[in-house]
Amino acid sequence: MNNFSGRHLCCQYRLFFILLAFLPLPGSALAATGQPRLEIYPTFVSAGIYLNDLTAGTPEHFSANVRFRKIGNSDRTRGGREELAAAAWQDAYELTYHPADHQARGILANLASATTYEVSVTYTDSGRAGTAIATFRTLSDDVPVAKTITLTPADLANGFTISESGTADGYLRYTAPPGVTLIGSIQKTQAILLIKANYIILENLTLEGGNYNAISIIDCEHIRIRNCDISNYGTERVLPFDTSGRHSVYRDNGRNINNQAGIMIRGGSDIVLERNYIHDPKSRANSWFYSHPAGPNAVFLGGARGVVLRYNDFVGSDLHRWNDAVESNINGDIRGGPWKDAEIYGNYFGFGNDDGIELDGGQINCRVFRNKFEGTLCGISTAPCLRGPSFIFENLIVNLRDELGTANTALKNNYSKRGDGKILLFNNTIVTDVDAVSGFGKGDPDRVSGNLKFVSRNNIIQAANIFAGGVFREKTSVDYDLLSLVRPRTDVDVFARLDQEKQETHGYRQTAPFRDAPNGDFRLQPEVREKLRGEKIPNFSPDGKLGTALAMPERPLDFEISAAEVRLDLQTTNAQLTLTPKIEPPARRENTRIEFSIVQPVATNYFAVTPSHGVLEAGKPVTLTIDTKSTYKDVKDARLHSGAFLIRMTNGFSRPVTVYFDNRADDAKVKTRRANVIYGKIEPPGEDERQGPNNKTPGKSASCKLVFDLTPDQAGKYYLFGRFKNRVSRILLNDKMMWIRSGEQQLGREIPNVPCWGNIGLPQGATNAPFVLLAGRNEFVLAPAEKQPFEMDAVALGKEPEDFLYAPANFAR
Repeated sequence: MNNFSGRHLCCQYRLFFILLAFLPLPGSALAATGQPRLEIYPTFVSAGIYLNDLTAGTPEHFSANVRFRKIGNSDRTRGGREELAAAAWQDAYELTYHPADHQARGILANLASATTYEVSVTYTDSGRAGTAIATFRTLSDDVPVAKTITLTPADLANGFTISESGTADGYLRYTAPPGVTLIGSIQKTQAILLIKANYIILENLTLEGGNYNAISIIDCEHIRIRNCDISNYGTERVLPFDTSGRHSVYRDNGRNINNQAGIMIRGGSDIVLERNYIHDPKSRANSWFYSHPAGPNAVFLGGARGVVLRYNDFVGSDLHRWNDAVESNINGDIRGGPWKDAEIYGNYFGFGNDDGIELDGGQINCRVFRNKFEGTLCGISTAPCLRGPSFIFENLIVNLRDELGTANTALKNNYSKRGDGKILLFNNTIVTDVDAVSGFGKGDPDRVSGNLKFVSRNNIIQAANIFAGGVFREKTSVDYDLLSLVRPRTDVDVFARLDQEKQETHGYRQTAPFRDAPNGDFRLQPEVREKLRGEKIPNFSPDGKLGTALAMPERPLDFEISAAEVRLDLQTTNAQLTLTPKIEPPARRENTRIEFSIVQPVATNYFAVTPSHGVLEAGKPVTLTIDTKSTYKDVKDARLHSGAFLIRMTNGFSRPVTVYFDNRADDAKVKTRRANVIYGKIEPPGEDERQGPNNKTPGKSASCKLVFDLTPDQAGKYYLFGRFKNRVSRILLNDKMMWIRSGEQQLGREIPNVPCWGNIGLPQGATNAPFVLLAGRNEFVLAPAEKQPFEMDAVALGKEPEDFLYAPANFAR
């Protein structure tokens, strides 16, 4: 139907109003000068709803009921013209009213692509009532192609720029021959530049290079990048780190190395990234051990409306960690990041030193759902949500840790700007050793709408702390969640705080019975999910069940796997998993063969998968073997190795499998790593030190003195480490408060496993620079921080944090 072929046409609407009043009424912020205007912004499986030109002065003076229904083709005709048959009406979730914008907004979820819908909004606005009705069509998986251009390596030799546009009736499609790798010039900022080009497809490209980004998309509309393999872009870092400033750990001829992206998006609209595999950038991000991470991204974006990220694999590794897998440009600005009508689903976000994704910015009708986040410091960042509402539902956040084992929070909200946007957390599964949900920034928001800031329903949360205390400084509603602690807490009663705040009055407080957590299946056991009921949420969870029954990340695949996570060590060096086809027998389906290949980042050389490719057929499962024994000769360090491989189809759909390999008990590799470590002596303090350096202040008297005698050739920069026998997070070093950082320590918290090596350094956010030590005798005086007595039986100096933090509980020397 041509009426629904474009963005603007598909938002045509029919409005029917019953206006009860035309004069300003109590609670009115704007005199009623016209009819409210309904705008729909559809993507593939969801749509943003905007009811504009409202008058209410507060949310209490506005209300609305939203319904929608699918409209399909019918065999009935009237006067030779085909009619549309409509399905039954369904209730949608409530709209959030923003008085300053004179606008109520929300979303429709769980739609079908390439489908026509009708939506009805019945509202009361400062006393006047009416109904607005609109029809719209969701985006189609396929678009018409007017011309296909086949790229060759010669085309990218001096950079390749696309500025010519296609049309809505015919996209320009760029592809490459199978097996050909396109390599961008290292003299160019990007391998491929799209600038002010519209209706473009990049498809089936294997792309490397660009000295900053592989692909840059600037002020473009209607772009689709699909089934591309993107790697080896950006600038190689120079080791060791220079820690003279926050971002100066990435200096390349005086230039910061940060936010180099596989795909960079700046401005524009309607940009779709789907089924792409982005991995192995040239650079790597520093961890929070040094300072705020800086380094590469899979995607770096800002200022674009209607961005869709679906079914992508953003796979980092221990040697090429992301900063954030997907990072927001201009975080504190309304147009920062995926600022409006973003649809982000079915993606895998793996192995970064900061966030899995930053939504930071406006987050106006942003929807993030059915993704998997793991191996990052934080899962999802909403810091800040300036306008909202932001919908986060049915995601899996698990195995949070940066390259040194530090983690922070699953949902990060704290930022200097607090933001007025509402965040809605529905049916997610969070399993982490740290906080599930952080507090919000303490700074004053730029405006106050009076809406709830945070809503949580039907989530499964297993964490060290559920909701940080700062969550309840805002207007918050949390209930019907399944909550449990990963370990007992002695410092605070988490559930008593919820009772005090009158939250989670219908929530469950019990350990989540997952289907198979050791093998990465964090779905509730079916019988338990049927029994435990949460709140019925229109359009999201109408049956009121907790969590989700879908495997994450959600993908339309024709096979299942027996394990999504494999854990190996020095005793268990291999494992097997089974691929089971869901294909119908040949009599019921034409295509009964699925070809797949195994792909993994180059840096994950600690394991091998066999077979490397194969075919799935109905009734014929395939077994994969993951092995670390045959690759162990190439493994340099003893650490918890973290990474993933993909079982990938030719069309780019895949199933990621995580592989953890723990060889921290390998004494030989630990000794090799620590070959140049300098061990010191622990001596009783002198009389002056015993009395304390702060005028004999009680509680600050020295406990011990650390002594290192260095030869002239040993003088230089070192990090300080102690082997602690008790749990401790802070200590006084020469009367200055320092933090204890361990590879098994959570950010800003005590070491959970002792005895354990830990770094004595500056706190998070500060530049944790090494000490500059001279030849001769070097002394440090240690004293306990308040209420933090410590026991330490060994001290050492190391050039790199990896010397001790890769295997902090291994004491080989």
